[in-house]
Amino acid sequence: MRHGIKVNFSDKHDNYFSAYKYVVKYDADYVLSDNHPDLTNATAPRKTNASQKPKGTAKKAGAATKKKKKRIAVYDVVRIIQTKGIKSRLELMALANKWQEQGKTDLAEFVSNRGPRVVNEALETAHELTMAEKRLERINKTRMQLLQEHLTQPCRDNCEGIWLRSAAEILEGNGIPVSIFAGAVYDALLQGRGKYRNIYIYGPANCGKTFLISPLKTIYECFVNPASGSFAWVGVDQAE
Repeated sequence: MRHGIKVNFSDKHDNYFSAYKYVVKYDADYVLSDNHPDLTNATAPRKTNASQKPKGTAKKAGAATKKKKKRIAVYDVVRIIQTKGIKSRLELMALANKWQEQGKTDLAEFVSNRGPRVVNEALETAHELTMAEKRLERINKTRMQLLQEHLTQPCRDNCEGIWLRSAAEILEGNGIPVSIFAGAVYDALLQGRGKYRNIYIYGPANCGKTFLISPLKTIYECFVNPASGSFAWVGVDQAE
């Protein structure tokens, strides 16, 4: 302060009226120019809000640039897996590396930061979403309907009916009428597993036991060969 004059600087004003109010509030001896309007009891001009808005918007824009970069979501990865037809974690890693070389690091950051468990869950979810409609359609069909659908399809591996002739030969060689065996299988498929409906095939090794029921494993989602241990039958309830 020189010569008894105190100087204040303020840049917090959006218009002249705001600056005027600031000056007269702290300076009792202010001097106005000739023909200056009397603003003693005046209110803020109508354009005050409009003049303040750009400033507020600028602050918001500045704050937005400081926000942390948004990570790619699991759903986005699931969509990538579906779109690209990816079947394994290795294929996803290869795609992430390819995109990383092109400057797109989002997927590489995801597989690196989220770990194998999340990546495998994304793969499983993508597969379930892709197959959900077909899976639901299959669940709503009976076992006999699934069997009838296969009647119109060609023999597997172009066997040309060899399996049917061989199966009949095995049954006849063991004294089992084809009609009895076929009826038991039909009843089990029609009514489902239950008491007095289960089929038990007994015989020595290499006598054709597995051969007789092998087509069923092609047509249906079967529970085969339970493992040893405490959880041997886990998943049997999901078999057709």
